[in-house]
Amino acid sequence: MCARNVLLKEASLPPCQQLHFLQMACEKLCKAHLYASGSQPDDLQHSHGYIGTVLPVIFRMRFSQAFDRELKNKAWLLQRVGHLAREINFLAPAVDDGGRRPDNCEYPWEEGGALFVPAEKQFTNLDFLKAQAGTLFVKLVDVAIEELCTPPPAPPSGV
Repeated sequence: MCARNVLLKEASLPPCQQLHFLQMACEKLCKAHLYASGSQPDDLQHSHGYIGTVLPVIFRMRFSQAFDRELKNKAWLLQRVGHLAREINFLAPAVDDGGRRPDNCEYPWEEGGALFVPAEKQFTNLDFLKAQAGTLFVKLVDVAIEELCTPPPAPPSGV
């Protein structure tokens, strides 16, 4: 089980903390996918901007066939993953869209001369995650993490 899930069950956390855990889980998932695809670890350590481009690829690769029956009537979710991935990407303070998106779920930021604190922000651009489809989205993230963290079965002995 993802550490994020354990932490969410332990306490009632503000939305910024819940989203921070989701952002970190998605970021680590994307980096693990890139590593499994041949990227070098040193190349992956210097950026937080992988979620927007890599998460949609992971979802398409891993879930378009594996969850065909479950997602058959939810194809729109896979189409929205790109938008969601981009919004989740912006939750990292280092990913600010060239200064156009200073809001993040970790640190205070200044915008228009006012100081904002993550714990006071509603993050309404991610309200989608509160709906049933958001639960499915998080489930798909968890399944992808499990798949990448589970070693393949050992070949039968004597083969």
